Amino acid sequence: DAYFSIIQYLIMELVYDHLPTIAFLKESMSSDQKLLLVDSPLTKAVVKAIDNAFYYRIKWIQPGEVYLIRGGSLTVAVRTFGCCDGFDALRRWTAASIKNHPKLKRTIVYYRRKSKDNIHGRVMEEQHEQDVLRHIRAKMKQYLPNNIYQLVIFNGMEKGHMMPVEKQVRLFRSAKTIIGPHGTGIAGNFAWTNPFASSCGDRVQLLEFIAGRDAPEVLHTEPYTSHVRACACVVVVGMSWYDSLLHSINFLLYNLSSFLISKTKFPTICKWPMDYHNILYTPASNASTTYINLRNLDDALDYMWGGGDPAARSILTAKE
Repeated sequence: DAYFSIIQYLIMELVYDHLPTIAFLKESMSSDQKLLLVDSPLTKAVVKAIDNAFYYRIKWIQPGEVYLIRGGSLTVAVRTFGCCDGFDALRRWTAASIKNHPKLKRTIVYYRRKSKDNIHGRVMEEQHEQDVLRHIRAKMKQYLPNNIYQLVIFNGMEKGHMMPVEKQVRLFRSAKTIIGPHGTGIAGNFAWTNPFASSCGDRVQLLEFIAGRDAPEVLHTEPYTSHVRACACVVVVGMSWYDSLLHSINFLLYNLSSFLISKTKFPTICKWPMDYHNILYTPASNASTTYINLRNLDDALDYMWGGGDPAARSILTAKE
């Protein structure tokens, strides 16, 4: 027998739309079965980084060529959909295959959208981003022991080329906190974090910069949308109580509607136990250049690293 599926070439689409199916098929296959996948450099790199042994059970076929299956049957697979069971097999696969490295420092990963591969804008203004990094370093010095944690600035590139997938996997597996703007750099790498946290405190923290009502042109999607949803702790920094209430209602309604229609990839990420927080872009932001409020950043990091209890409250407003 053999399984076959078309794989796209973008890492975010691969992680959301195809890896769960590959993981499900892997669990379903017997030891004498093979998997047929279209030969894609990105798909090959991702599968090899996750599970080198399984990589060699795959027959990588070329588009446009005809293959004849002799002495067996061919099962054609379709992608799995729905929130959130489609990701269960992928969680089990990455948990078993991607090992923690206890001798390596835990990382604070800051994601920059500034790279040659970014075609969708939303790049933080350069001097402002340096200020953001300065505030992050100051809060790390205040709360986190420097012999355990280190800041890594990530934009998906290394020496002018895409960072090898195995390095991206190791980096995000080592993350304590991921900070940065909504985008592929986070959405394409969340799956390498710990999928089975032993406690709330063991969850990977995600502080995401997203568009709110004050900066509607930053994203062309619905304001307040994010790729991490209902299973996360929601902390919104820099909003009035009224806007916070509207945000929370919108957050819950979006999850409910997405669950019912099962036509969006966003809810499925919820099976990863992320401690999720966000900061809204300021009114000075637009579709090409973004800004956040640095006081809101300080408040968020104080809350995340300074002992704030996510179970105690779900909304944090900025200081006046």
